[in-house]
Amino acid sequence: MIWWGKSEREYMIDSYNKAKKGFDFLRVQKVMEMLEWRWRGGDRSPTIEEMKETCDELFDMVLNADDKEYWAKSGGFKISRRIWGGICIDFVLTSSPF
Repeated sequence: MIWWGKSEREYMIDSYNKAKKGFDFLRVQKVMEMLEWRWRGGDRSPTIEEMKETCDELFDMVLNADDKEYWAKSGGFKISRRIWGGICIDFVLTSSPF
């Protein structure tokens, strides 16, 4: 399938880059610091660069998944692939399995 003259993979990469550019990592960092959120057994909240690296790792998992609608999450971040190829970045404080 072609999305606006691009392959599905190209469209997903562009969508992720736009989502990442528009995402407010500084705001998330402030929330993490306020909540004393720790990653990987560390003694501090993650840096913005560490958050971006985590999102990149999650996006790579989503990009290479076989399912048309797929998500990956870690450290409060959730990267979702929509059925039409769009990518969404969320920072989740709490969720319900139902």
